[in-house]
Amino acid sequence: MRDTCNKERAYASFKVSLSKDCWRRILISAKNSLDTLGSAILDSYDFDKDHLHLFKYTDRFGLPLEIIDPYMADGVYFSSEKLKRS
Repeated sequence: MRDTCNKERAYASFKVSLSKDCWRRILISAKNSLDTLGSAILDSYDFDKDHLHLFKYTDRFGLPLEIIDPYMADGVYFSSEKLKRS
């Protein structure tokens, strides 16, 4: 059987919520960075670009990880990290 998954056209879908009744569905290319995702989220809510972002998730080993906006004063900066399929 031939693999029909085209990695050049892979997308990631996220449901982002500010509250139970206020949410957006964000679809971006899987080749984009988390910085691009952060910008897409801000754009979807018409926020100014002066908001910082922080992504928290659990990796496949169950370890909690944080991806911090490059403009935050402290911490390790990884916002250019690419999205990864799990």
